[in-house]
Amino acid sequence: MLHLLRVGLVVLALLIAVQPAGASNRTEQESKDGVAQAQEAARDQAAGLAVEKVVDTARAAATTMELPANRQAAAGTAAARQVMERFASPAVQKRLQGERAKVAETLKATQAGDPKQQTSQLATSEHLYLFLSSSMGEDALRRLLAGTARLGDEQVVPVFAGLPHGLDDWPSNTRFFQRVLQKEPTCRDTDANSCERVQVPLRINPVLFRQYGVTEVPTLVYDNGSRAWSVQGEAQLAVLLERIHKAADSPALAGLIASLRGGQ
Repeated sequence: MLHLLRVGLVVLALLIAVQPAGASNRTEQESKDGVAQAQEAARDQAAGLAVEKVVDTARAAATTMELPANRQAAAGTAAARQVMERFASPAVQKRLQGERAKVAETLKATQAGDPKQQTSQLATSEHLYLFLSSSMGEDALRRLLAGTARLGDEQVVPVFAGLPHGLDDWPSNTRFFQRVLQKEPTCRDTDANSCERVQVPLRINPVLFRQYGVTEVPTLVYDNGSRAWSVQGEAQLAVLLERIHKAADSPALAGLIASLRGGQ
């Protein structure tokens, strides 16, 4: 590179020597400009070569670079194993179970005191039976069956001791249940339109009548698996539930009452 610079300067000197005398000032300035340009080009070339050398060196180093081994890896693994073994120990698990029980009791107490937190779902051991009869009248039956439909999921099971027109008259039985399940009493089925009806699974079970000693209708029975309560009276379903809840004090009953009253 320096050799090229020297050659350039010699050439410029020869050019200056052969210039006419009248152009000496102009030639001298051009010579200075040429020298400056040659020096700048030499610096740029040197800088470019230096950058390329640095990049090549970095690439070569990257291919052989290795991260140092983690000297704490074995100790960390052993510490994690000790923590897991301690967590799984009988003493710790027993303590956790106790804390879970405390949380469950606190939640239960909160739900009992706050109607918005009360569950409206019966436990698997809880059952509600609404004992009915066609002798009650269609309006009373329609009102109670509409209440059970509002709760949904077979929370309250309507039970009849038998069919209103016996086992042989299925057309009359069908028409009877179609009427008492209608949402709108004045509706009449036509070829072009069918009346809307509540979806309630009815039960025909005289054994349940005898099991709970039901002799009057309507009767609402609540069985929590260890004890049963019953109330009678031709009233709204919410009223019957409230009477049983006063005696049984069940959070699920409180939730069902709140659902019927519009509290949820």
